[in-house]
Amino acid sequence: MYAMIIEETGGAEVFRYAEVDTPEPGPAQVLVRVARAGVNPADWKNRQGHLAQFRPYVFPYIIGFDAAGVVAAVGEGVTGISVGDRVVTPTNHGQGGQGSYAEYTLANEDRVARIPQGLSFSQAAALPVAALTAWQGLFDRGGLEAGQCALIHGGSGGVGTFAVQFAR
Repeated sequence: MYAMIIEETGGAEVFRYAEVDTPEPGPAQVLVRVARAGVNPADWKNRQGHLAQFRPYVFPYIIGFDAAGVVAAVGEGVTGISVGDRVVTPTNHGQGGQGSYAEYTLANEDRVARIPQGLSFSQAAALPVAALTAWQGLFDRGGLEAGQCALIHGGSGGVGTFAVQFAR
């Protein structure tokens, strides 16, 4: 497959279009043929090496945290997702996986969701990191509970839009 890779951290000049091995899904993993990849501030931070304390860099390294596409293969034990399903997922960077700036990416089954009819690949690819960031900020880190109030600055941005909806 072809992918945008880096072989060292740095500026945009470290990006390279290259042929790399297509990953094979392991147990409980889904191989997604990427139709659209989301672009996030985390991508440039990752490319520049600012996220090294959170995830290993195994070069060549494929950037990209959000993917929308079609399931190409499933690993052993996958039951909720099927080949041919239109799906959206955050990539497995946190578990040492590769990103979405490629023809294919792997995701854990429990992080994959079917794309609702009427939602395009482009729209779906913009969702995972923004939604996860809002959820983690409000509930995992913020401890927000039913009946409490929350002040959400920047409620019209990607993360803020989700935060407003989740806080309701």
